[in-house]
Amino acid sequence: MICLERYQIMKRHFDRIHCTGCGNCVRFCPKGILKLSEVPDEQGTYITVTDESACISCRSCETMCTRGAFWFSNTETMPEDIRIMGREGLPDHAGCQFGIMAHMLARAIVNLGIEEQVTIFRSERSEANLLTDSRGYEAPYFFEEALQFKKEHPERTVVIFYSDPKAGPHENAKERFLKLKDENITLIHCLGYFEQTDDYRDCRIPSEHLAEQMAQKEHASYIARGNLTSVQMTLKTERYIEEALKHQMHSEGFSVVEIIFPCFFRLENRPTDPITPETRDRIHEWFGRCIVPEFEPGILIEK
Repeated sequence: MICLERYQIMKRHFDRIHCTGCGNCVRFCPKGILKLSEVPDEQGTYITVTDESACISCRSCETMCTRGAFWFSNTETMPEDIRIMGREGLPDHAGCQFGIMAHMLARAIVNLGIEEQVTIFRSERSEANLLTDSRGYEAPYFFEEALQFKKEHPERTVVIFYSDPKAGPHENAKERFLKLKDENITLIHCLGYFEQTDDYRDCRIPSEHLAEQMAQKEHASYIARGNLTSVQMTLKTERYIEEALKHQMHSEGFSVVEIIFPCFFRLENRPTDPITPETRDRIHEWFGRCIVPEFEPGILIEK
C-alpha cells in the first residue's frame, strides 16, 4: 500500500525528444498510469499518461528513465542533475541502462555540490559523458591518466568510470584494479560481462568477483555493489556512489562502486530491429534470477 503522505506533489516534466519507448517508466510506475505504444503518436512520444490526477510524484519514472526524459519540479528550470547527465551522448537503443547509471552519478555529484570539483576519466567510447570535466582516452589508458592526474591535482575529486562488457575489458579491469594501493580515487565499475546463452537458460558467468577481492586490500576505504533491478535498488546504488565520493573527499583511500546490469543489445546479439519490451522483461527476469544472487548487492567494506 502506498502512503501518499510520503510524497511532495510536484509537476512532472516530460521531454518527448529523449523518449526511446523502452517502457521502463511503465514497468516501474506504482500507480500504473503510464501506457506504452509500439509506435510514436503525432507528437513523437511513445508514452501516454492515462490519469494525471493519480500521479503521486514518487519520481519512479524519473529514476528509471534511461534517457532523462522525465523530471519533477515546480519550476520550469531543468534540474542540474538532468542537465549534466549528458543525454545526447547516451545510447539510443531503447532501454540501455547506461543512462540510469549516468543519471545516478550526476545526482550524486549534484547532491554533494561538487560539479566544479569533479573530474571524470573514461574510455573515449564510453557513454557516461557527463557535462562536467569529463575526459575520454583510448582504452585502457584512461585509468593510468586518472591516477597521474590525481597525483598532480590532489584537491580534485577524481572518478574513473570503467565499463566492463566483455572479455578484454574484464581482464584489463582485473589487472588494474588489483594494483590499486594508496590512490585516493573513486572507481565506478559497470560490470556487464555475462555471456549470451540460449534464452539465457544455461547461465554462464565468466566475470570474476573483483569487488570481493578488492575489499581485502589494505587501502580500500569503501566498496559497495549495486544494480538497477528496482527503483529501491537504483536509489541505494546512488547512495553508494555518493558515499564513495565522500570517502575520497575525506582522503580515506580508494573507493569502489560496482554496478551490475544486463546489456539488452549485446545479449540479443546486436539486433537490427528494436528490442521489444517483452524481450527486455525476459532478460530482466533472467538477470534477477541467475545473476543478482551470484553478485549480491550491498556494502562489502566501509572503513
